[in-house]
Amino acid sequence: QDHDLETMYLDSFLKLACLDGEDISQTYMALKEMGEKHHVNFVISISMDADELPDCVKGDVIISL
Repeated sequence: QDHDLETMYLDSFLKLACLDGEDISQTYMALKEMGEKHHVNFVISISMDADELPDCVKGDVIISL
């Protein structure tokens, strides 16, 4: 087995996951739990204003443009 995957970068996440205009809380928490379980960091690009983000996401924001 390959155990060297540490970080996954997901660009244009809302578009790719068909979540534009949807609540992303459940999907975000599922990714977070999956990452913790498998020791993988997810870095996701979300095109959304910071004040529109669910509270569960705000603490993990790296940069907001």
